[in-house]
Amino acid sequence: PYSSLAHSAAATLQLCIGHQCLIFQLLHADTVPLSLRRFLNDPRNTFVGVWNHSDIAMLLRSEHRLSVSRVVDARHVAAERNGLSPQLSMEKLAEILLGAPDVRKPQSIGVSNWNDYRLSLEQIQYACVDAYVSFELG
Repeated sequence: PYSSLAHSAAATLQLCIGHQCLIFQLLHADTVPLSLRRFLNDPRNTFVGVWNHSDIAMLLRSEHRLSVSRVVDARHVAAERNGLSPQLSMEKLAEILLGAPDVRKPQSIGVSNWNDYRLSLEQIQYACVDAYVSFELG
């Protein structure tokens, strides 16, 4: 999700493996399970995203101070391997690389209030699309 503050902390952590997505609300969690911390720090795991350069810093700024071992921006991989522009959106990468022209991540949802205790259905869908497409691009 987008943030209006350049130096904000992450409110959520979105992960996907296969067809299983996890949206972990960091802001409302008293603790982060040790198994999740170990998973994030395991150098055998690579976390793929698009325009995710600030995600590591935002996770570190969260109350839980999460660190991630390896993060890859799919835009740069697509640029190196396929000669695509490194400025492409997730939607465009999904269309070109995955043959999925219907991926939508409305900016209005991305900039909505992710600090709410109850995320809206649209926010949940947005987070799952983000995590799933990132997984597929990886």
